[in-house]
Amino acid sequence: MFTLHIRDIAAAGYTSAAGYAFEQLNPNSIEFKDRGSADDMTKVPLAIDTKTVIHTTSEKFLSLALDAGIMLHKWETFDIRSPRLQTLARGLRPAILRFGGNAADLLLFNRSARCPYVAGQPVSEEQIEQWENYEKYDKYDNFTMSATDFDVLNKFAAIADWLLLFDFNVLLRNGSDWDPRNAVEILKYSIEKNYTHHLAFELGNEPNGFKHRFGWPLEGDQLGRDVLMLQKTLKQDPRFSQFFADSIQVGPDVTRPPRSLKFLKKYLSVVHNSLDAVTWHQYYINGRTATVSDFIDPEILDYFPQQVDEVKAAVREARMPHAELWLGETSTAWGGGAEGLSNAYVAGFMWLDKLGISAMTGISLVVRQTFYGGHYSLIDRYLQPLPDYWLSLLFKRLVGSKVLNVTTPVRDRHTLRVYAHCTATSR
Repeated sequence: MFTLHIRDIAAAGYTSAAGYAFEQLNPNSIEFKDRGSADDMTKVPLAIDTKTVIHTTSEKFLSLALDAGIMLHKWETFDIRSPRLQTLARGLRPAILRFGGNAADLLLFNRSARCPYVAGQPVSEEQIEQWENYEKYDKYDNFTMSATDFDVLNKFAAIADWLLLFDFNVLLRNGSDWDPRNAVEILKYSIEKNYTHHLAFELGNEPNGFKHRFGWPLEGDQLGRDVLMLQKTLKQDPRFSQFFADSIQVGPDVTRPPRSLKFLKKYLSVVHNSLDAVTWHQYYINGRTATVSDFIDPEILDYFPQQVDEVKAAVREARMPHAELWLGETSTAWGGGAEGLSNAYVAGFMWLDKLGISAMTGISLVVRQTFYGGHYSLIDRYLQPLPDYWLSLLFKRLVGSKVLNVTTPVRDRHTLRVYAHCTATSR
């Protein structure tokens, strides 16, 4: 698979990647050649429509996530004072940093809580050894985020020049309705600390799976009413409206279809056009059973565009023409990723293909799970960049927001995967 980044196709000439070559045939056509012997060249014509932009992605199209579970299991290893960490993070700006995951619906904010450790303090080798396994907890208990924890999170977002998307705990309930009191405390503290300019919000993480995960079902229409309550708090409460009236609000961050579609449709029927973006999650395979061949299997890769179509159909049915479509959380394999695969070279095939398909099918923003933490992270526990970090950096540097249409012969469509963008102009 390749992503062509084009400033002026008439000047594109002849370029190559990964043992293949592209040769311009005319202003609207590029020929693909397998670089074999001179007498044995496979030629595949690629038609690129350079006159029409089929989609324009957000400038933050490639964005990142931190799982809230990091505060439970390895927050102390995340040294925001590290020049290496700061440089790696800034390399991926502009971006959104989503702070969510399953643990977000267990998080309680208490500004007076004592923080047992501070991110960046020296840690033992034993603590570091626990780093990879933080997602494998089976007991779900509430935990407290201190003011210091929240400070670290916001300072890191500011250092990286990222917008912070904070996921409020939706399992705090007052009868059948969401209880916003803890969220109000977070908002009040954010105003005091002047964090308001880089905050965006969502409510709940994969709520369609609450019955399975927590033993407590939540219906889509009820979550819709909860979201309207959050929106009223942000935009109409005089304590907060002057700071948060224009803040981005997204949701519902459901799991991949078709299992989530019923929940999503009921949710959208309530929220209507009150969201800036409709968000959903997508993973291809189970991290505990994944094999290396899964990562380059065209049939597995083809699950994703089918799922995009199903979500887009639900949004169209809800008549939300102005809401963007975001992948609110995504990577290769669920369950924390596949050890030795999701953080290795082979994962790049899934990652690049997902970015290409997302842009081509009208998704405006893709949140990669995760920047740090788990087997699918972009940097390891020693703050060293992994293969997908370098792909993400190249994407940020080279690939622009304007998406062009590419067509290939039917016989090659599944194994030859090509995506075209105009060149990034902001670098």
